[in-house]
Amino acid sequence: MNIWEIVWKCELTFELLLFSFLMCRNFARKPLFWIRAAAGSGICLFGTLLFVSNTKTMWESIPGIIIMFLLSMLTMVFCYENSVREIFFVSVAAYSTQIILYSVFILLQTFLNINDGIAFILLYVVLLAVAVYMVLHFMEKRIDETEHVTVHPGFLLLLLVTAGLIDTVFKFYMVDHMLGVETKEIFAAWKIFSMVACLLLLMVQFGTLKRNSISAQKQQLEDLLYQKQQQYELSRKNMELINIKCHDLKHWFKRLQSLSGSAYEKEAKEIQKALAIYDSMFQTGNKIPDTILTEKKLYCEYNKINMTCIAEGEKLDFLSESELCSLFGNIVDNAVTAVSHLEEEEKRTINILVRTRGNFLSIHEENYYEGELKKSGDGFETTKKDKEHHGFGLKSIKMITENHHGNMSVTAEDGVFNINILIPLPSMEK
Repeated sequence: MNIWEIVWKCELTFELLLFSFLMCRNFARKPLFWIRAAAGSGICLFGTLLFVSNTKTMWESIPGIIIMFLLSMLTMVFCYENSVREIFFVSVAAYSTQIILYSVFILLQTFLNINDGIAFILLYVVLLAVAVYMVLHFMEKRIDETEHVTVHPGFLLLLLVTAGLIDTVFKFYMVDHMLGVETKEIFAAWKIFSMVACLLLLMVQFGTLKRNSISAQKQQLEDLLYQKQQQYELSRKNMELINIKCHDLKHWFKRLQSLSGSAYEKEAKEIQKALAIYDSMFQTGNKIPDTILTEKKLYCEYNKINMTCIAEGEKLDFLSESELCSLFGNIVDNAVTAVSHLEEEEKRTINILVRTRGNFLSIHEENYYEGELKKSGDGFETTKKDKEHHGFGLKSIKMITENHHGNMSVTAEDGVFNINILIPLPSMEK
């Protein structure tokens, strides 16, 4: 076996490893990653030389392909912390991509009559560069955006088997066995069929990933709505109890002050001042935002945050209880998180304005922030470390807004964060 035969045998494995590593670029790496990657790749390439051979029949080629795929996938498992399901997803996508690249290369090589020399190497390098670009800007990006692969392993196995059968069985059975001859036209038909079929498989694979990711996010948002509603019920009961107790205490302190003389007046005034916080309940005209905003204001008062709200609460009646809880809860929670990190007291402010503008309900919130906010879709990435369980606040607000045919926009400029929501009033909807 000469050097070119060795290189040619390792080419498919090299491409499979390359595409797998590129798609896993943002996966969590295990300790000593580069040593693991070098060792795993070496074993994978050596296994290819040892087990994969130039075969004349379909049944002889299938074991070699299976071994090549498994060695590549095990290399990824050896190098990354992510689950086997996520790595299996990447490996299947890498295998389909490798078949597409190989098919395009063989087609161009055959029809351009390029068999060796610099032109042969240049053609391969150009096609490989294009494939790398496509992987990084389309596949890897979509894998990274979904955070967690939710495609069922059985479905991935079906895609893998389909891709393998398309490329192998079509060649050995349809071309060699049934036709008995391989002309240039038949060869082109085989490679074009393999290429198009694998492209469709990749579209199905990533389309399923996107659909499952959207379904998972929708379920998380619905769970968040429910949690906010439960939180509101608890807050409402607590606020009612607190106001009853404070009302009784105020009358008791008035009596204490009249009985105890001037010696106790200062302390009684301080206590009454503290109790007066509970009298500053919001009266927007809607009990649900009143309860949520009042509870948040108490928290803000305790943490030296100034929160103001001017609202036409009666205009919010067309929103459900769970939607109001999630809408105002998330708006204020995000703002509180942002201003809590500020040291300048005058910037620890949250301003909320709810009003009607023509035939629309307008909700505006603004607050200061510090640091850099990274854009993510229509919103911004969460600043919390646990990104898996946070970052759904703006998504929940956006979902509620769009459910009522409205529009949400967020801006972050010069240290000021703004949320603007416009929702058509029910009477004006078609």
